[in-house]
Amino acid sequence: MQEVFAGFVEHADAQIGRLIDAIEQMGLRDDTLIIYVVGDNGPSAEGTLTGTLNVMRTMMGLPDDAAKMLKQIEKIGGPDFDNHYPVGWCWAGSSPFQWMKQVASHFGGTRNGLVLSWPKRITDKGGTRSQFHHVIDLAPTILEVAGIPEPREVNGVPQRPIEGVSMAYTFTDEDCPSRRTTQYFEMFCNRALYHNGWVAGCLHGRAPWITAGSVSLDQDSWELYNIDEDFSQANDLAAKEPQKLRELQDLFMAEGPSTTCYPSMIGSPSAPTPRSGRVTCAGKPTSSIPPVP
Repeated sequence: MQEVFAGFVEHADAQIGRLIDAIEQMGLRDDTLIIYVVGDNGPSAEGTLTGTLNVMRTMMGLPDDAAKMLKQIEKIGGPDFDNHYPVGWCWAGSSPFQWMKQVASHFGGTRNGLVLSWPKRITDKGGTRSQFHHVIDLAPTILEVAGIPEPREVNGVPQRPIEGVSMAYTFTDEDCPSRRTTQYFEMFCNRALYHNGWVAGCLHGRAPWITAGSVSLDQDSWELYNIDEDFSQANDLAAKEPQKLRELQDLFMAEGPSTTCYPSMIGSPSAPTPRSGRVTCAGKPTSSIPPVP
């Protein structure tokens, strides 16, 4: 199943190459800004420990069977299956970071490579940047370089101010201090806060490959990392730096309400899943589209 995923990545890369080649042929490459985010919140563990032929099966808490999957090995990756690799490959894909997709408390679930290319403005081809930034900084970057003001209203609807910070300042100065000083992360109550080179994070509840149930917030334990010195979050400093941990915890509580982080989605053991014995739920239709006869 990992071979199928590798094939998908190769296919995606080839199609991006075709697009760039077309821009080159049109004579527009030198003045075109290309932004390439390599990843999607980290590798996914939703294939569970065995992998699966149908990811919706494991998402509902139903295990797959390795022996049965092996009988279909020649069809994996084709139109008959929505297959997903097992957790072991997910860990490999997250390396050197901890955890994976869904786990917003650690970089394995949030950190992705970013490539920016604009030959006319970014002249150090192959250069690197170490400033801390977040995906919400992409829109302000595009608006700034295009000379377009932030929209205050769209189709008569007032807009919330964009919370991102433009990265354009890094185009010509690789060593300047980061203008992104604080950023919160939260998903399924896995939560973290970055602030001036430090990250406090808290893994909540079940592992991401266990797709049913929940646990109490009272069991949560926070970790602390100095990512200026420890980019892969290998050395937990929570016990050595309790005041710094408290500072970031308090800042997370201040950032959450201002960024609509709350209420957090914790999950519920009573949600209607086959594993919990409930396979139906009632509600009013939300669509005006008539049913197909």
